[in-house]
Amino acid sequence: MLKTTRCTHCSAEFTDQELENVTSCPKCGTTGIPCLIADDVLLKINWHELRILGIWADNYAKAAHIEDSSAKVISAILERCERQFPDKTPLTLGGEIRKIQEEHPEISLMRGGKIEVPSKRVN
Repeated sequence: MLKTTRCTHCSAEFTDQELENVTSCPKCGTTGIPCLIADDVLLKINWHELRILGIWADNYAKAAHIEDSSAKVISAILERCERQFPDKTPLTLGGEIRKIQEEHPEISLMRGGKIEVPSKRVN
């Protein structure tokens, strides 16, 4: 059966039959409006440009204290984009910091967003 609809919150995809008589996403339970997979488009954009959009959207969602479900939609969309290109730099500043910490466990964040890099000892 052909998947026709995608949940904007959890990115799960469903057939029309799976959505018969349901009032929320069968996977995550959200009542948000899903999107039609038929409306998916291929978009030519530079990854750096997409990062700019992602960083602004993520930061705005946090700074504006928008409804939690809307912030989750932004996060889900960005995560779906990142999964398509796992070797690229994350599309949010938080994702980029997490990646740096995974690759360089010797780096830790201090309060106020300052990065502390331990000095290397010379014996």
